[in-house]
Amino acid sequence: MGREARSVSIPGSIQGPEDAAGIAYGIVVYFVMTFVVVPLSRAKSGHVTMTSFAENLAAMILFGLIVSYIARRTTAKGVSAKAAA
Repeated sequence: MGREARSVSIPGSIQGPEDAAGIAYGIVVYFVMTFVVVPLSRAKSGHVTMTSFAENLAAMILFGLIVSYIARRTTAKGVSAKAAA
């Protein structure tokens, strides 16, 4: 019985260019929403502190990582389904 080398992926770790793109997407979404959408909507926005800035930016980066994860999973399934056909 031979042992095969297996690739171990750690859930939640940054794994490649897709995740870097997801982080960039989250940062862009944060700045567009904060400095374009909210002012144009005339919504009352509170004073931006370093804490609120960091929390909101982290939330958008997490959102970008979620989007990249879903895109990677969807693309991987689509490619394997086409290869099998």
